[in-house]
Amino acid sequence: MTPPDLAVRFLSRRDVVACGALDMHAAVADVEAALRLQNAGETIMPPEAVLRWRATADRQAGGADETGAYALPAYLGGPVPVAGIKWTAHRSSHGAEGGQDPAVTGLIVLTDPRSGRPFALMESALIGAVRTAATTGVALQRLRRTDATTATLIGAGLQAEMHLRMLAAVLPGAHRLVLANRTRDHAERLVRGLTGLPWTPELSDLGPSAVEESDVVIACTAAASPFVHAGWVHRGMAAVSIGPYEFSYDAVRAFDAVVVDAWGDFKRTSLKGLFRMYRDGQFEESAVAADLGGLVAGTREIPRESSVFVSVFGLSIFDVAVAARIARAAEERGVGRTFPLFE
Repeated sequence: MTPPDLAVRFLSRRDVVACGALDMHAAVADVEAALRLQNAGETIMPPEAVLRWRATADRQAGGADETGAYALPAYLGGPVPVAGIKWTAHRSSHGAEGGQDPAVTGLIVLTDPRSGRPFALMESALIGAVRTAATTGVALQRLRRTDATTATLIGAGLQAEMHLRMLAAVLPGAHRLVLANRTRDHAERLVRGLTGLPWTPELSDLGPSAVEESDVVIACTAAASPFVHAGWVHRGMAAVSIGPYEFSYDAVRAFDAVVVDAWGDFKRTSLKGLFRMYRDGQFEESAVAADLGGLVAGTREIPRESSVFVSVFGLSIFDVAVAARIARAAEERGVGRTFPLFE
């Protein structure tokens, strides 16, 4: 029996960009649409599967770092349903040093759930950074902070770049953007590499002075220990934590309200600082004022004058939503390379 003539379209990072990955307005809409489907009970998001192993370099260095991979499946219903999985491999800090390979690499596979046909395979690290920035954008919109005039971004990596692009789209009235990073030359390199922003980021040393006048503060770092403390928090401030462990427990307690993109079983396994705080008995689940689904649905609302801490974990339904839009654009434009499954 001859197998059906099926092909999978492969998209490199360049292809993903060519098909609209950097369109932050579209990415914010993707994330919000995924949340609406979630509210309607039309998504499935099983727990991530984690595969960890010790790298040779780690053992030789005597370190405790682990390298590993994460499989994150998701299903989105609606008029055009799609199922997908993101497979992401992480190299340890020891293994990444001195090498040319990035510390995080991955792929997204998309399947048509109606036919069971896999139809797209694409580079995922950029999509992950875009959907994270878009999630922050949804939070800022739903917290009614799009009129912010001053924002501070902490970090200088890929996540920081995508958040700069998002802020340019979501905060059109901002007249001052402060960029702070532990290593100034990394921040300078990021600024030099970006064009078309509505403002030139103002470089600042990392410290409380970088955030004292900011309406919005976003931390996008790989910090292994917290550096934002309670003294940095001021009235009306909306702060977003992207990295694993940026805000100290006392800083989280200093905010009037805490918002998450999701809680659920992540509280037991995630390395995010807020979930660590919960497992250490320093944060009660009842203290979560809202999740993004509730804010989008209008069932939860945070007073505009409140200081708000937002912990962005990142949901696989967001990766699949962004990737599906990009895959549809690629098919319409003939971008990427197609490979037959049964040749």
